[in-house]
Amino acid sequence: MSDSKSSLKSTPTLDRIREWIALVRLSLADAGNRDFSDLQAAYLQHNQIAQNYLGRPLSACKVIEIGYGARPNRLIWFLGQGVDITGIDLDQPILRGTPAEFFAVYRRNGWERAIKTVARWFINERNLRRALLAELSHQRNTPLKLPPERLTVGDAASEDFWTQHRGVNYIFSEDVFEHIPPGSLDRILPLIAASMDPEGVVFVKPMVYTGICGGHHVEWYPHTLNQPIERRTEPWEHLRKNRHPANTYLNKLTLADYRSLFSMHFDILEETCVRPNLGSQFMTPDIRLELSQYPDEELFSNGVVFLLRPRRNSPSSQK
Repeated sequence: MSDSKSSLKSTPTLDRIREWIALVRLSLADAGNRDFSDLQAAYLQHNQIAQNYLGRPLSACKVIEIGYGARPNRLIWFLGQGVDITGIDLDQPILRGTPAEFFAVYRRNGWERAIKTVARWFINERNLRRALLAELSHQRNTPLKLPPERLTVGDAASEDFWTQHRGVNYIFSEDVFEHIPPGSLDRILPLIAASMDPEGVVFVKPMVYTGICGGHHVEWYPHTLNQPIERRTEPWEHLRKNRHPANTYLNKLTLADYRSLFSMHFDILEETCVRPNLGSQFMTPDIRLELSQYPDEELFSNGVVFLLRPRRNSPSSQK
């Protein structure tokens, strides 16, 4: 059994229970949502990048998603748009909601992930998946079937996966790289570069650890910052007192760290902060003094999009 990187055994039980309650509340609040505009917006964004840098639509590209997650709805939406896409993730996905799938989650990712998966599926995901498939089938005028082989369960640091996928044109990963250990990133990045078409593009959006959302506390998620909620933790708690670490593995990489890592094997075509100055309303003179070792771009970056292209003279390009 391999535990998902999304949980930490060292997190106190009470903190885990509080996190579960918060996540259940989020699922309940989203239970009636059948708006797929965010998925379409993601598709249009990636399609535009492919047009800009590859001169062709995403539907004419070989695409890989790293970290499709326990809810692979984005990958499913891209499939519905005719994209040749394959994903890889450590977590076992739920496609049909069968007992065998839930048992597979337990065997691969442990009991905590299994409990979260069951709760999420029956609270929200089951009906959302039905509505998603119905919408895509309506758009295509033909039923959309989910091919399980498109959702690989495995480690993206494994060479076996990448040897099966050569000449990839477009790779993307969102809110995943911050959960990958640095040693694994050292293996993944050259494998990605070696698997790609020389003119291919990589889209990576990590949640930078030094931002106000970087500690992955549920009460400091980006959508909560403008909500008048009571918080147990303080702004940038993870960089300061760190009294209640989030129940997830974080590699604690800074914005500067990502730049350095990516530059070893890729040219950085673009670097864009998704929400500039996010959290600035919580910064006080005392907190700024306490965090004086961090420049403003580290503390206010949070989600950052990197567009990368394999370097022709990198070690991986010589393989």
